[in-house]
Amino acid sequence: MKPLTSVVVLITSVLITSIALNTQAAEPTSVIPPKREFPLSTSVSPCEDFHKYVCSEVEAAFKLRDDRSHHTFAFSDSSERLLESKKDFMKNLPKEKRLTPRAQQAKDFYMG
Repeated sequence: MKPLTSVVVLITSVLITSIALNTQAAEPTSVIPPKREFPLSTSVSPCEDFHKYVCSEVEAAFKLRDDRSHHTFAFSDSSERLLESKKDFMKNLPKEKRLTPRAQQAKDFYMG
């Protein structure tokens, strides 16, 4: 076995062992976690079906929100976090009394 192949096999087996020990069966959810985990499947060989090996655990634990037609998985889900912040801002905008000039301008535009 070539040295690089040995390293890849070692890292892969360490990752699989670590993930297998830390994976808990849970109901599918659409909650955006603080950090998205991408556990690898221990029931499928990457040589047989690489997509299933890499994605099946994440896809099984995910439930698409009712207001969405699709979702793109990302390590940080930053676009989802920004969207939620924007929604909260817009929802609370009519109630806000102390606004920056730019926020007041947005309030006047959207609430006008």
